[in-house]
Amino acid sequence: MSRLVFLDFDGVLHPYGAFLDELGQFCWLAGLAEVLRPWPDVQIVVHSTWRYEYTEAELKGFLGELGPRFVGAAPRLPREIAIETVLEANKGRVNAHVVLDDDAREFTGGRLHLILCAPDAGISSKEVQEKLRTWLFWTAAAAPADRLGQRTPRGYGELVLYLDFDGVLHHEDVHYHPKRGAYMNRSGFTLFKHADLLDEILRPYPDLRIVLSTSWVRHYGCYGAAKRLPPGLRSRVIGATFHSRMNKSLFVQESRGVQVWADAVRRGPRDWLALDDDYLDWPTWCQGKYMRTDRELGISAPGAADEIEAHLKRLFERDSNRPRLLKP
Repeated sequence: MSRLVFLDFDGVLHPYGAFLDELGQFCWLAGLAEVLRPWPDVQIVVHSTWRYEYTEAELKGFLGELGPRFVGAAPRLPREIAIETVLEANKGRVNAHVVLDDDAREFTGGRLHLILCAPDAGISSKEVQEKLRTWLFWTAAAAPADRLGQRTPRGYGELVLYLDFDGVLHHEDVHYHPKRGAYMNRSGFTLFKHADLLDEILRPYPDLRIVLSTSWVRHYGCYGAAKRLPPGLRSRVIGATFHSRMNKSLFVQESRGVQVWADAVRRGPRDWLALDDDYLDWPTWCQGKYMRTDRELGISAPGAADEIEAHLKRLFERDSNRPRLLKP
């Protein structure tokens, strides 16, 4: 099984238009190569209009260090139909795909996973690279049954709170010892000091589920981490962003924001909110779904409880105007 990137050239690997002469053809190729480097299973199919003028050997040559990933060009059909034809011909051999293109008019919004590029930025855009990295991560991390739709993940179609522990429910300075377990040396601070406060804040929202995004899961497992919570919170826990079928070394390389976003893509909640003190490298499209907490005081910091309540109110107000998802 492999993953395919369907690749356009103009507006993706170099600018389409005025800046092409200044920057040159394939000026952003190295950026794509860097993003794909950790994922050797990912192969490339070219659907650019260049396939009408150049042979497959020439197209492979244009890709430079990405040439070994080239497995062919799409048929000479309209882009969407050409890509769907390749996917249909390789059914059972391709477990995920993504399309990099700068022209939304070529696509009807069907089953293709499209990452749209700006013609003057292409793959050099940080947001496009974040989206591609997220796709690479979650399609590698998700269990095959989830990817193929053979079972519905817990939390599908529900409202979910992604919950960190350190810097949220207690001070962020938590240490771990193989025999002693998790512990804290700071005077006046205890583990899960603010857990009851969160339980109280969530009480008016009985339908809200919790997915653990904390690193505690990697040490204790989902059940072992959840049992540290008070009963009211523990009963809401339906899973974690990390599970034993994942590649742990790849998981920890990703930022917390990408870990959460990847789980949201796989799990399919109808909406979500994340509480976390880790503010680095959250995908830009997660704005409004993430609340940064104080690393020392967590949710007990002045104004934090009110901010959480405001986020929850907006979450449920949005939900009241959204059609319900039907579970398969």
